[in-house]
Amino acid sequence: MRLFALLLLGLSACTASTDVPGTAPGSCATDADCARDLNCLLGMCRTKICEPGELRCNETDLESCSADGQGFAFNRSCGAGCNEETKRCRDAICAAFATRCFENNKERCIAGGGGWVLEEECGDGCSEGSCVTAGDRICTEGQTRCIGGNVETCNSIGSGWMHNESCAHGCAAGGCSDAPCPEGQMRCNNATLEICGGAGWRYGSTCDFGCREGGCLESVCERGAVQCRGDDVEACAPDQRSWLYRQTCESSCDEGACVGGGGGCREGQRRCNGDMLETCNNSATWETERQCDEGCRAGSCTVCRPGVRRCDGLQPQLCSDNGAGYANQGDVCQTSCVVGRCGVCDPGERRCSGANIELCGEAGQAWGQLSACLTHCDNGACTVCTPGAVRCFGRTVQTCAQDGSAWADNQQCNGACRDGACQGEVVCVPGEIRCNGRNREACTPGGEAWLVRESCMTRCELGRCLGPACLPIELSPSPAQLPADESSSTLISSGLILSNNGTPVPDGSLFTVSTTGGTLLAQDGDPNTPGVQVRSLNGRIDFAIQAPAMGENNAVPQPITLRAAHPVAERCAGTAQITFTAPTTAHFTALDFTSATLNDAEVTN
Repeated sequence: MRLFALLLLGLSACTASTDVPGTAPGSCATDADCARDLNCLLGMCRTKICEPGELRCNETDLESCSADGQGFAFNRSCGAGCNEETKRCRDAICAAFATRCFENNKERCIAGGGGWVLEEECGDGCSEGSCVTAGDRICTEGQTRCIGGNVETCNSIGSGWMHNESCAHGCAAGGCSDAPCPEGQMRCNNATLEICGGAGWRYGSTCDFGCREGGCLESVCERGAVQCRGDDVEACAPDQRSWLYRQTCESSCDEGACVGGGGGCREGQRRCNGDMLETCNNSATWETERQCDEGCRAGSCTVCRPGVRRCDGLQPQLCSDNGAGYANQGDVCQTSCVVGRCGVCDPGERRCSGANIELCGEAGQAWGQLSACLTHCDNGACTVCTPGAVRCFGRTVQTCAQDGSAWADNQQCNGACRDGACQGEVVCVPGEIRCNGRNREACTPGGEAWLVRESCMTRCELGRCLGPACLPIELSPSPAQLPADESSSTLISSGLILSNNGTPVPDGSLFTVSTTGGTLLAQDGDPNTPGVQVRSLNGRIDFAIQAPAMGENNAVPQPITLRAAHPVAERCAGTAQITFTAPTTAHFTALDFTSATLNDAEVTN
């Protein structure tokens, strides 16, 4: 097999070479030694087609510009595809030919790691990349487990795990974890009020007069103010949240000052010192009577702390300014009451929002997403299936219950079951392998048909290829359109020619190439085999086609079809199409850079 690249030449060029006529190697050292629009490349003045070493993508192949800048040649095959932006092979998505379970079926990674494809529909479940039978019980029906951030549930016969829901805040002990804090909840962090945003606590505001029980406190007095409470003089506390005792007047108190002097106390008199209730003893000194649980005011313990909120059922209440008790605040809440404020939901309550499960925050002020259901959400929980949905379970059609709680048998198929409906009659045993001529065939999971797995390049016996095998060939012309000038040519390259297990065909394997028009530019690799043969190298083949001339009345020729096929493995074949335009100033030539000469006449002429 030859390795080709494509050159785009001007009309002045009549051969594949773009050297200046009469110029010998070594006649130039720099671009200054060459005529205008020419470059010094490998000691010769030439037209630069591309920058030496430059890379480009050609379908799934990476190509590089030759050292003399005369065209692009195959560099390597990108199994996961070629990135047009970076001009590099994409990273593999998975390990080539690895298997996995997805939606209870078996998938295999394609050659090169480019992605996952369905290999087998597992009627009785899938586990660790392989289909299992009804007798291979690996879990208990309804059992759950965590895989990454997802919840998986054991299927009805215990033969495999199925994805059930995706968790927004992680998975633990077979269930979705709660949010780190209920969305909308508030808390105090010293004098800062913080609010939960679902993903964590965030800054809400700074409280000028302190923060308590998830709310900012209000001031009760002006800084430096004084007042009388009975015969006591009180001053505004530094934090402006309370009045502090300063002294007891002997006679009376007026506008925050004693009238006629002051000092001492009268036996039995009471006062507040912060939250401490104090009593004047017979020695006219103050002593602690008790600690007030809810604060102290005007010489007595208060029922509640002024400004504190609470709920009486669904009724919000607020403690009075003197702490004497709670009074109703606003209307009765319609849904819930939390810490003296109406909420939109009951804390901890769950509900469905489409296929998502939402959880009411601890403050009852907002709903936050808890998890996402793969199937359906009902009454705040993921269902086993979507109500009314149908599926195939082996050869049985099943229908999902109206509440989504379980699958129920609906119909037993005589043939195969596919997409929730019976299909045809059984013609083979699912999974059975046979030879049909040189084709190796497998019975479909439903037993309704035989599918070709691969074609044997020598012969097939007892369901196995004796020797190499191959799958259909992918052919790619570059370019796929030529001027109909009877001289331009294009290179046709194949992708990797593989067997079903991903093994490339052996080097030197013969493939018959043909065309419905134009001229085939390929040396016959085996004159004893009918047609023109090319040999494989590194699991690939390539050959060139020369364009035809314009038709009568300057009509552009019709598209032509190219074909490559193994002489005996009938399914190991592929086609491609080339279209034509009227001749222009552009000229395309397929060159062979594996040859020591500039143009391998044996192959390209």
